Amino acid sequence: MHLRRFLMDESGQAVIEYFLLLIVVISVAGTMKAGIKKLTVRFWGFLGQKIAAPCASCSAGANYNL
Repeated sequence: MHLRRFLMDESGQAVIEYFLLLIVVISVAGTMKAGIKKLTVRFWGFLGQKIAAPCASCSAGANYNL
């Protein structure tokens, strides 16, 4: 009788659903963070090469590193 009442009780269901949703959101954010990091590094590297070039039509060179 107590087991049946325990299995039918849904009072903790919302907490578990919110917890699972939080885990999914954190996982997606972590995955996106890696992609955004690569994009940001490439963008600033490109910008650094353009700024470090001696003239507008010149390049900073292949051995330029940040």
